[in-house]
Amino acid sequence: MPGRVITILVFIFCYSLIIFRWLNIPVSDLTTEARVGVYGDAFSSRNVHSSAMWFTDIGYTKTKGLPVFNYTGNFNQSGTEVYTHYPPLPDILGGVYARILNTKDPYTIAVFPILLSVFFFFFLQIGLKKIIPDTSSAFISWVLLVISCYFICWADDLHQHLYTELLKWVYIYILYRYFTEDTKKWMLPSLCLVYFIQSWLTFESIPFLAIITAGFFIIFTRKFFSPTCFLLLSMPVAGVALHLFQNYLYFGDWQAVVEDMKGALLKRTTGETDNELGRAVRSYDFLKMWGYEFWFRIGRMFALPAISFIIISVFALKNLYRYHRIHFKMAIAFFIAGIAWIFIMPQHAVVHTFTIKHMGVFVAFVSGYGITHYIGLLKKHVIAKAYYWQIAHVLFLLYTIGGFLSNQGYYVYLKFGFAYPHFGTNANLW
Repeated sequence: MPGRVITILVFIFCYSLIIFRWLNIPVSDLTTEARVGVYGDAFSSRNVHSSAMWFTDIGYTKTKGLPVFNYTGNFNQSGTEVYTHYPPLPDILGGVYARILNTKDPYTIAVFPILLSVFFFFFLQIGLKKIIPDTSSAFISWVLLVISCYFICWADDLHQHLYTELLKWVYIYILYRYFTEDTKKWMLPSLCLVYFIQSWLTFESIPFLAIITAGFFIIFTRKFFSPTCFLLLSMPVAGVALHLFQNYLYFGDWQAVVEDMKGALLKRTTGETDNELGRAVRSYDFLKMWGYEFWFRIGRMFALPAISFIIISVFALKNLYRYHRIHFKMAIAFFIAGIAWIFIMPQHAVVHTFTIKHMGVFVAFVSGYGITHYIGLLKKHVIAKAYYWQIAHVLFLLYTIGGFLSNQGYYVYLKFGFAYPHFGTNANLW
């Protein structure tokens, strides 16, 4: 079947499901788990909706553009809390959408993210084709990525997830071209702008892109101490500084800004202050994140279940190392960037299952390439009539297909998709 036909069919399937979710799975419902964890970020989406209503009714000046939550849109400001220690751009954008459309309805506001996700849908195909050293492998990776929870469950999200994942791919695409093509004048300013915007969308992408930036400079130039590299790494510093200044405008005192951010830092790292985990982070939390929990989340977020992904990754890394050494090094950079948040903000990573999304670039980079080489081995064993290997292949394929049907087919396509809410709303994420 031609690639264009497959692309059209995948688009129809994905957006039939995305539009169904958008219309039927509530953002504001506090009891459903359909938008919790890897299936969405209900709490943050509700906060964006709250901020959008606030900015529409009260305006941006009272909180100096900082988002709020617990505002219900009735001009009653009692109980409203200002959110000072997280980048405000997703909430500001929510307010802009609400004003443009003259609405407070969260589903109408989500039209803008959905339209942006259409661009993301096609840009992923372009980006993967550029950075993966095999066209058919890139296409396989693209299909697996867009039919998985990673793409479908964030397409109508009001918070930062869609924006940040899209901008990660845009950044990597431009950075790869920066090193592999005759440098165009627009590339460096574009990279600076993307990194700066990322720092105003979420803190999570700052270490991710820092590792990618430093890694690419080391891979392609064999040196890290470069004015261009430091220029790029200064972008999130500027973004965070601007956010702190915004906090200063709200608090009116730098000491209050410091204390506020210190409390947030402790909450997201050690967990020693009030937090969702309900206790401090322990050493076994790291073991948990590198054991069943980590791979369980991989299987729920992406198309390949855990063991299949590990095996396919081994095939990919082995052959990348043998035939495409530069791309092997890129894969290592993507992997390190993907796990960095676990060590930088462990409490946040342990609590929030959706942080496994940071593995998305690595997963896409190795999946199609590994499957291509696995198929070559499968054909070899079939032709050679290696029966023991054939049995192993059958078991592997049954596990892979079964895992996909469970994690994506049942949970994403049916339970929290077309069959919602007839199979219940308990997500069983942990």
